Amino acid sequence: MQALNEVKAARLCGNRKGAHQHISGLGCAKVCVDEALDAGCDDACGLIGQHKARKAARVVLDLLKSNKSFNRAVLIAGAVGSGKTALAYAIAKELGADVPFVPISASEVYSPDVKPAEVLTQAMRRAVSVTVREEREVIEGEISEIVTSVAADGAKSGTVVLRTKDMESLYCLGPKLLALMERKNIIAGDVIRLDRQNGTVTRLGRSVARCAEYDAFAGDEQFVEVPSGELQRSVETEHRVTLHDIDIVNSRPEGFIALFDGNTGEVSHEVRQKVDAKVEEWVLETKASLELGVLFIDECHLLDVSCFAFLNRVLDTPYAPLLILASNKGVCPLRGTSLRFLHGIPPDFLDRLLAISTQPLGREELRGVLQQRAQLEEARCESAALELLVSIAADSSLRYALNLLTYAATAARRAKAERLDVEHVELCYRIFLDS
Repeated sequence: MQALNEVKAARLCGNRKGAHQHISGLGCAKVCVDEALDAGCDDACGLIGQHKARKAARVVLDLLKSNKSFNRAVLIAGAVGSGKTALAYAIAKELGADVPFVPISASEVYSPDVKPAEVLTQAMRRAVSVTVREEREVIEGEISEIVTSVAADGAKSGTVVLRTKDMESLYCLGPKLLALMERKNIIAGDVIRLDRQNGTVTRLGRSVARCAEYDAFAGDEQFVEVPSGELQRSVETEHRVTLHDIDIVNSRPEGFIALFDGNTGEVSHEVRQKVDAKVEEWVLETKASLELGVLFIDECHLLDVSCFAFLNRVLDTPYAPLLILASNKGVCPLRGTSLRFLHGIPPDFLDRLLAISTQPLGREELRGVLQQRAQLEEARCESAALELLVSIAADSSLRYALNLLTYAATAARRAKAERLDVEHVELCYRIFLDS
C-alpha cells in the first residue's frame, strides 16, 4: 500500500502545470505602421492582453533576426503580475522551441561562495546552446532471434540475429550488452541500434511486420519500418549542450559527473578561453552550431553597480545571449552608491536598453488568464466562482488568485465535486492569506 501511495504522489507531481508552459509565442506576426498598437494580437498563443508590449517585443525579434546593430538588451518594466516573465518567455519561444531560456532573480547573484560576476557568467553561458554533430558507426536492424546461455561460472552470453530488408547476420553478445537489453525489455521483433563505439543499445520501436501481434496495445507501442541496405552504417547524431556544461566538464577532474553536483564552483578564465576556441573551431568545421538564447533577470533593481558594469562589458562579446531585465520599481537607489536612478540602473547602461512597458491587466484580461489557467488545471469552474476569483485578482494580485484557483481545484477534487464552486474558493480564501 505504501508503494501505491508513492506512485500516486509521483503521478501528481508529474501532472503539475508550469506557470508559463502553455505560452507558445507572442501572437503577432508583424507590426504595421497604420495598425493600432493596443489591438491586433492573437491570444491563442497563451498570452492575454498587453498588445502594445507584445508588438514592441516583435520589433525586438525583428532586430535580432535582421542581424543589424543591436545591443541585445531589453528592459521590461511594469507592475507586479502584469506579465513581465510571461512576455520574456514568449520572446524565447519565438526564437525557437529549443532556444535556452534561463530565468534568474537578481538576488541569486549574491552568494558567500561565488562572486557575482561568476554567477552572471555561468548564467549567460547556460543561455548559449551548442549542437554538436558527429558521425558514428552503428548496427541497425530487426531482431530475428535472441539465444542466451549461462556458463558454468554463472556468466551470461548469447547471440542475436539481426536483419534488414536486404541481409541478415549473426552477432555475439557479451554479458554487459545482454544485461542492458534485458533491462530495456528488448525481444525478438524489436528494431534496435547498436553503437559499436560506446557499447550502447537503443530500442527504436517494434517492427511493422509484428504489428498484427499487438493490435490491443497499438496505442502504446511505436512501430517502425525495418531498415534496408547494410546492417552496419554511419549515422549522424546530435548532442545539445550549453557552454556552461562544456566549461564544467573541462574544469573538473570527475568530468561529466560534475554536472550533477549542485555546487559547480568557479571556472577559471583559461578554461573558458580554451572552450571558446574549441567551439569556434567546431563551428568553422561545421561540426557544431551555436544558438544564442535568452537570459532573464527579474528584480534587476537588486543588482549593484559592479554587476551593471560587468553586464555592460559582456554584452559586447560574441557569445552574449539576449539579456532581458525586469523591474517593478520606479526611481530607486542604485546599490553600492548613494545615487537614485530609474529602476536602480546606471544611466550609461539604461541607454543601451530597449524599454518595454507592461500595463496592469483589466477585469476582462484577468478573467481570460484565470479561464486559461482553469483549463490547464482541468478544473470545471462555475461562473460565480470565476467572478469571485476575478474580484480577488483585481483587489489583491493575480498571482494570489491563480494560487487560490489551484488550491480550490484540489479542494473540489478531494470533495469529489463535479465543478469548482464558490464554496471551494471561499474555503481556500479563509485558509490562505494574501501576503
